[in-house]
Amino acid sequence: MPTTETLAGMHLTGRRVAGPGSDLVELESEDGVLHTAIVLDEKFRGMTEIVQAVELARGFMEFPMVTGLVEMSSYLPDEGALVYPTGNTRSVAEVIKHYRESKGKFSKRAALELLYLSGQVLQEAAETGPLQGVYSHSDLTPSRLLVRDDGDVLVIGYGLPSPEVLGWVGGAKVDPHAESLFYAPPERLQGAPEDVTSDLYSLACIAVELITGAPLFQGSVDAVKKAHLNGEGPQLVAKLEKKVGAPIADILQYCLNFDPRNRYDDGHAFVVAVGELLEGIAGGESLEDAVKAVHARKTGRVLRSAGATTAMPRMGPGGMAVRGRSIRPPARPQAGQEPESEGRWGKVSRGHKPEDEEEKAEEEEETSASRRRRRRRRTTTEEEKPEEVSTSSRRRHGTASSDDEEEDSSSSSRRRRRRRRTTSEDDEEEAAEAKEEAEDEEEESAASRRRRRRRSTSKDDQAEDEEKAEDEEKAEDEEKEKKSTSPRRRRRRSTSKHDAEDDADKDEEKDEEKSTSSRRRTRRSSTTKDDESDDKPAASSSRRRRRRKTSSETSSKKKK
Repeated sequence: MPTTETLAGMHLTGRRVAGPGSDLVELESEDGVLHTAIVLDEKFRGMTEIVQAVELARGFMEFPMVTGLVEMSSYLPDEGALVYPTGNTRSVAEVIKHYRESKGKFSKRAALELLYLSGQVLQEAAETGPLQGVYSHSDLTPSRLLVRDDGDVLVIGYGLPSPEVLGWVGGAKVDPHAESLFYAPPERLQGAPEDVTSDLYSLACIAVELITGAPLFQGSVDAVKKAHLNGEGPQLVAKLEKKVGAPIADILQYCLNFDPRNRYDDGHAFVVAVGELLEGIAGGESLEDAVKAVHARKTGRVLRSAGATTAMPRMGPGGMAVRGRSIRPPARPQAGQEPESEGRWGKVSRGHKPEDEEEKAEEEEETSASRRRRRRRRTTTEEEKPEEVSTSSRRRHGTASSDDEEEDSSSSSRRRRRRRRTTSEDDEEEAAEAKEEAEDEEEESAASRRRRRRRSTSKDDQAEDEEKAEDEEKAEDEEKEKKSTSPRRRRRRSTSKHDAEDDADKDEEKDEEKSTSSRRRTRRSSTTKDDESDDKPAASSSRRRRRRKTSSETSSKKKK
């Protein structure tokens, strides 16, 4: 803590909350607005890892745009101070200390309200922070949660890591306090990335300490680290079930699982679970009543509002501050009653809609779209008719001036263009729908054709099988007939051979007769020639005799 009486141009009020690695210091500006500063210990002020982390997240820290997440108004690296305009607030660390010293009991309803409001802030910050490179709080402890006198919860130091844990995990020669590890999730001790489930882990540890008055993880640094890394959080809460209450213990055990995948999916589901418990609690001390005693310890000072910041909203009528968030959970609709329009946290569900509901929703959307198209067409037709009547009446009577007519015509042409555009869009949509329907019909027809082909192919196969069977039967019958007719064929073959031999003999005889006839002709021709050449009749007669003898001899030989 700095030795000067001023810090960041503001006076120190003297209220200070000591913590491991850093302190909370209350400051007051010249116009009386209270601020809270996170002041690092001297050995961590020049730590390069801290300076780099702040510079990386500075944009989000200065303009978080999240209700309940206080913006950083100034950063002083040399003094190791981060200043936040919080107004009159008390840290949860001071609330725990007050109830511990007074031996009082912090009500379960107040603890649930703290969880409900803190969960809303952390989830909304987890949604907007990653856009600027900030994924979690990185060091959520009772000193980083502040409570106003009206029970509203504020979060400071978002994106500022714990210097002791950061140096210890990074291998630096740092001996951290055990208190620095009381609220650290296992992934932080392993040097792994963090998200909103890590913040819910730390928030569950804070809730146990609020209700019981003692930290959930206790002992030396090594013992606390071992308990976190062994996943002993749910078992420790189970031992405190009587003090905490079974319903609250179930929620806290779910947040304290070692594996982040076995915790709540996000802050939405956590807030809904806490809100359901709040609905069932009728009595008990509220968070606003629980912190009144802590705020009453310092009185006698009139404070002004911090103005229009995310932490301190503007004052409403009668000097009442306008609350940024409501502690009351969303009411459930009764049986037979339609649910009212709920806020951000009302429609949270980790499950999915059944398929029947999705189909019904799609059908309703299609019917509503078709209705809108019909309405557009009707309106266009109804508007075009009176315009035509009005233009014809103007031409007949000539009541309007030429300028008015030009303006009317231009306006009507504009309207018609717009209508044409809408109608063209509707036509395109209808064409697309028609194409889809045609494609569906084509697919159905193709499927029916395939079925018919399969049936026809099966019938053809049956017919082919039948034909094959018939052919086989015919072949068997033919073979039988061949076997029975084989001796007959042999006989026929033998007779045919004899007939062929007879025919050959006859052919030979015919050939011989032809040869003899040809010889006779040659001889006759020769005799005629001799007769003509020889003048003497005796010679011719002798020749004739010789020829007759030769002919008679040849005939006798043939007869023999």
